[in-house]
Amino acid sequence: VERASARNTLTAYGKDLEDARGYLAGAGGDLDTASTEAVEAEATDAAAPATSDEAADKA
Repeated sequence: VERASARNTLTAYGKDLEDARGYLAGAGGDLDTASTEAVEAEATDAAAPATSDEAADKA
């Protein structure tokens, strides 16, 4: 059970990093050079509830 949980956690972290890369690339940056403000904006956006359009895109 613990190994499966760890694998799921790593998968989720990987997806979060891919989402952050995409967000920052759209803002003209990347994870290595992003400003604190850009990372905070991405985190705020990621934490916001999904709109119905966004939820449909992920389905």
